[in-house]
Amino acid sequence: MAVNNVSLLLQSTQLILDDEVKILNGLLMDLDRIRLSWDLILIEATEVAKNLKFDKIMFTVKRTRKKIIPDETAGYNHEEASKNFECNVFNVALDNLTSQMRSRFKVIEEECSKFSFLWSLQKSQTDQELGLKAENLAKLYPEALCKNEFSDEVRHFFSVRRNILASEKPVELLNEVYAKGLRSIFPQVCVSLRIFLTLPVSTSEGERNFSKLAIIKDYLRSTMGQERLCYLMILSIESDLAINVNYEEVISNFAAKKARKMCLSIKN
Repeated sequence: MAVNNVSLLLQSTQLILDDEVKILNGLLMDLDRIRLSWDLILIEATEVAKNLKFDKIMFTVKRTRKKIIPDETAGYNHEEASKNFECNVFNVALDNLTSQMRSRFKVIEEECSKFSFLWSLQKSQTDQELGLKAENLAKLYPEALCKNEFSDEVRHFFSVRRNILASEKPVELLNEVYAKGLRSIFPQVCVSLRIFLTLPVSTSEGERNFSKLAIIKDYLRSTMGQERLCYLMILSIESDLAINVNYEEVISNFAAKKARKMCLSIKN
């Protein structure tokens, strides 16, 4: 249930990377808590099975003993059925899930850490540290940020921010800068915040079984290319806008631009 709720939250168009990192960290903490709650889960499952008149006895398949070669470590098999299920099924499934989530969303946390110094109010950050972080960020976006100017601007921004800007969320901070007329004073800070706020939160790197693609990609579209599938996914996500599009006008404009016309001259 927790995983499904997080999946729905991650598909929100209003979500930004900073919120996504917090949501995912909360989910990982919940999964760790569930892993340590096996005894309680087993008791609840037993009560549910009792109310539904299901058999509460857990059976284990009889295993043949494997001959151990010298210097080989013997595998341990739990005699109790519930303990065997906990160790070989429950814990393994949760460990695989948390491991996959940490590896998949690690890039999001790394990307968020590159920008987080802009809205963090840590008193331990020195001007030298702020300048270094600003220079590293400017190297990633050289077309939008000038390294030297951005570094000086960030230092000035924090000296002003400690007095008149109290927001610790990127959206609220950017809106506060605009509301107080500081955009012209800190143009590159505004640009960097806008870059962060427009970064996509999805990490479905080329996969066709993630989010909306799972709905669109069926056996009828098994040979369809990735580019066309992505366009169909966008149409599915923005279905409210797609419904209001005049397709006849779009087709007419497309045909007019793609039409091949030749002038024919008739000679007598």
